[in-house]
Amino acid sequence: MGSVVCTLVAFAAVVLTTAQAQVNFTQAWSDVPFQTFPGGEYKSSSAMTFPGSTSMSAALFKLVAGGVRDAHWHNVDEWAYVINGTCRATVLEQGKLRGVDTWDYFEGDIWFFPANTAHTVVALADGCYFLTGYNNASFTEERDAFGLSDWLALTPQRIMAQALGLNTSAVPANLSSRTSHDGFLTRLAAPPANSLDAYRASTLLQPPQQAAQVHRFPLAHGNAPEVNNGGGYINLADSSTFPAATTMMGALVKFEAGGLRQLHWHTTLSEWQFIINGTFEGAVFTRAGVAQDFTLGPGDAGFAPRGSAHWLRNTGDTDAYMILMFDGGVFTNEDVGGLIGVLPASIVASSLNVTQGFVASINPRLESMVPMASGNLKQA
Repeated sequence: MGSVVCTLVAFAAVVLTTAQAQVNFTQAWSDVPFQTFPGGEYKSSSAMTFPGSTSMSAALFKLVAGGVRDAHWHNVDEWAYVINGTCRATVLEQGKLRGVDTWDYFEGDIWFFPANTAHTVVALADGCYFLTGYNNASFTEERDAFGLSDWLALTPQRIMAQALGLNTSAVPANLSSRTSHDGFLTRLAAPPANSLDAYRASTLLQPPQQAAQVHRFPLAHGNAPEVNNGGGYINLADSSTFPAATTMMGALVKFEAGGLRQLHWHTTLSEWQFIINGTFEGAVFTRAGVAQDFTLGPGDAGFAPRGSAHWLRNTGDTDAYMILMFDGGVFTNEDVGGLIGVLPASIVASSLNVTQGFVASINPRLESMVPMASGNLKQA
């Protein structure tokens, strides 16, 4: 469970009250229970339950073997990371020719489904646990998604029959008695056991063309880490490496024991954090004189608004992992060493009220992941 402490620094030009500092940029999401459905479990995080997250929302799905997320679409983009297990997901692309993209997604894979592209997910034999993120703070799947089963349940039988080329008597009566809850997470009698190609070929209608883009990317194993050193690594995919993901992106971050995610900020992005394992301390510098200190544990969530300086550190003695999601497709990052390193020492010394000798001792070349023994890493 996460905890939060607000640090207030008052000076002549800024007068703060405790109330001004009470926006909470963490959520003890681990304390929120899952909702249970025939196909698995689900819970959401939105502005209603996590007010500090002002531009993104998220959900966790734990699908049992054969669990199905109803075919659906929504007015927001979706970025997802498979934490463990395997699922098979299909997305219907926009456009007249409607390309269809179906892949098996394994641990460490991600997908990106643009707004209002219909998609569905089914768990294979080992089940599937995945995190989804959305570029809208108030969105939740259970309330705001347009589901196929919900839509047809609300459509008169005679209209449905006409639309689908059936006799009215052929439309099952129980279709119209279903609720949105009934179709949200259903379960097959057995998970798909056929090959991906056979599954693709088993549809009533074959797509007239291949998908224009691949919506799957192997984040954990598919590209060289952005950073990889004694502090940990950052596996990151933005639109330069995963072209389908134009408006959201993300990263898998490994923190070695004591590893620090460098003091930094993002010029164009907000950051949504999910803790897979381990315990972290951190802080978000949100406005003049205000920094919010916090701790996060497994299953908890954090948020750093666009432009807010922040840091995170693994306080445990074993490796810990975190998923980061961002509300843009192009990665931007500025760190404290990069800022200090390009300013004259006299300016930095004056701003910080320190000597130029102290400034000269700073190592501005440390990478985005800093080992616990960073004091031994200064380079010439």
